[in-house]
Amino acid sequence: MTGAGGFVGRALVGALRQRGHRVSVAVRSPEAVPQGTEPRCIGDIATVANWAPALVGLDTIVHLAARVHLAGPQGEAAYMAANVAPTLRLAEAAAVAGVRRFVFLSSVKAMGEASPGRPLTEADPAMPADAYGRSKRAAEQGLAAIARRSGMDFVSLRPPLVHGPGVRANMLSLLRWIERGRPLPVSTAGNRRSLISVGNLASAIVSVVEHRESAGGVYMVTDGPALSTADLARGLAAGLGRQARLLPMPPMVLTLGSRLPVVGPALARLTGDLEIDGGLFRRTFDWNPVEDQAAALRATASWYAATSGIPVSDRSRAESPP
Repeated sequence: MTGAGGFVGRALVGALRQRGHRVSVAVRSPEAVPQGTEPRCIGDIATVANWAPALVGLDTIVHLAARVHLAGPQGEAAYMAANVAPTLRLAEAAAVAGVRRFVFLSSVKAMGEASPGRPLTEADPAMPADAYGRSKRAAEQGLAAIARRSGMDFVSLRPPLVHGPGVRANMLSLLRWIERGRPLPVSTAGNRRSLISVGNLASAIVSVVEHRESAGGVYMVTDGPALSTADLARGLAAGLGRQARLLPMPPMVLTLGSRLPVVGPALARLTGDLEIDGGLFRRTFDWNPVEDQAAALRATASWYAATSGIPVSDRSRAESPP
């Protein structure tokens, strides 16, 4: 496994070990080696010249490592250099080493930033809208070519927003916003956004690892019905023992605001639709979520409350369903 020390990686290591799997890891530093795993490669995977010694005897590779937040004029090239080239070098070496299956953690961003009034499916054309999404799509295409040429099985998972204890980025920002009592202009948005808890994503990846029949391809994965941003905010607020401050905003204002150069993209993500259909993955890998969606949201909020020093008297209200 690459990326074992990251947000998803830590959850996945625990899930695999609980199922009795032996886990070997490639990590950036000795300090990042998870307990109970075998370090086979320590250092930046982008600079590994020879993967062969690290791949001896492996059945499956789960590639989680990726660069997510890169900025500046070199962003596109930097994403490709970080997320595509090292991925394909690892996959080429895995095919030569006789690895049975290569599991790649992609992203819904490989599809795009919005759904067309219905859930996106695997049959929809991939139209990534940013450099990160394009790097994930390019990696998928390269991996598919390697799989066709070598016979190695290749599975790519495209999750939506992932949340859970330890979450960062947009979900952490939303938690902070709610905890501080700031208003959100989303009460009338009525949008639909899919998400998945880190525990459910780890469970889904385990199901791919354990599925012995060939089931290669690209799959959407989500753990429950899509939520509006207002419902998501209410669920998180309940876990924080807070009341979400949701303000009405005319749809026309939201539409115009989403076109503004600075705040527009963030507003579009907050109020737009990005709904996916995970049915094909569930049927193919006989998978069902191991965590209830509402309970998982409360766990995310409770983790944030605990790490932010919110008084226990407030946090106790997180036990009530949102």
